[in-house]
Amino acid sequence: MLVHFIRSAVPALLLSAVALAQDGTAVYELTHTSTWSQATHPTNFPANPHYSGLIGGTHNDAVSFWQLGGLATPGIELMAETGGTNTLRAEVQAAINAGTANRVVSGGAISVSPGTYRMRFTIDASHPRLTLVSMLAPSPDWFVGVSGLELRQNGRWVDTLDIPLQLYDAGTDSGASYTSPDFDTQPRERIARITTMSGPFAGRSTIVGSFTLRRVSAASVYGCGTNPAGSLGVNAAPLLGTTVGISVNDPTGSMPSGSLSLLVVAAAPLANFPCGSVIPGLGMRSGTSGELLVDGVAVVLPGPTWSNSPVRIDLAIPNSGVLQGGAVYGQGALFGGGRVGLADAVELHLGG
Repeated sequence: MLVHFIRSAVPALLLSAVALAQDGTAVYELTHTSTWSQATHPTNFPANPHYSGLIGGTHNDAVSFWQLGGLATPGIELMAETGGTNTLRAEVQAAINAGTANRVVSGGAISVSPGTYRMRFTIDASHPRLTLVSMLAPSPDWFVGVSGLELRQNGRWVDTLDIPLQLYDAGTDSGASYTSPDFDTQPRERIARITTMSGPFAGRSTIVGSFTLRRVSAASVYGCGTNPAGSLGVNAAPLLGTTVGISVNDPTGSMPSGSLSLLVVAAAPLANFPCGSVIPGLGMRSGTSGELLVDGVAVVLPGPTWSNSPVRIDLAIPNSGVLQGGAVYGQGALFGGGRVGLADAVELHLGG
């Protein structure tokens, strides 16, 4: 069925400038669940229990927006005391400008606790960590969230995660209960877990809910180093009803200019995935080996001619429920000068 859709619906386009993730991208669904209630925490329980909107970003390990035992940034302080998101959003944007973050992630609030809020976000392999926070309200400076959560492990996107949400004190307001007057902490203290020794959480759990993450769709470039690094890229996760751009390139510059680009689409990888079979003579450089990475070829899609820069072949993902949760594989290649040079491959997990 997928082959039929591909034959009828996939155009091949050349883009002069394309921003592509180096190793893949994924879409996740995040469910914020709050269990905080009059029944779980009866002491001084407020009349309007809720959470502020979610705010954070995707980033790499070169930046941290908050951490247990660290001092709150102005963005974390504003979020934890008022639920405001603009300052933390600006901090993430500054990291994006510096190349250490990739996207601002924001979402709605839980307007009444207990409750649930659900959202989606996109994350790239070049910036595979998630930081996301929300204020528990009303409160002096208490919040929940994750810091630098790694969603790519051993070269693969994590399928699902269920993370208990510990309540934290930002260390910027010394109020002792939910509706205490503003009491600026000077000097500010380090971010810490809420104590169970006194206050409304005395003798009670400081786990007030969870973040549940489910991978909706994902794209991962793979290969074991025989084909040149950077020979294939992907610009989006393969959601049903969308188009994924797959780039093919010869980073070595060895293939003849004007070579035809190809995308070989298959139902499966070779048995030793993520590696393949090394075949003499199919390397980008003349006389070298290339690594074949897909099995059971479904269709070969011709793309634009290659002229020493990446070219893009668009793969349309049909909006068909029978494809939900399935996978398809594609390997790039260049053909010119009477020879074939193999690029790396991409694993596409389809979802909607």
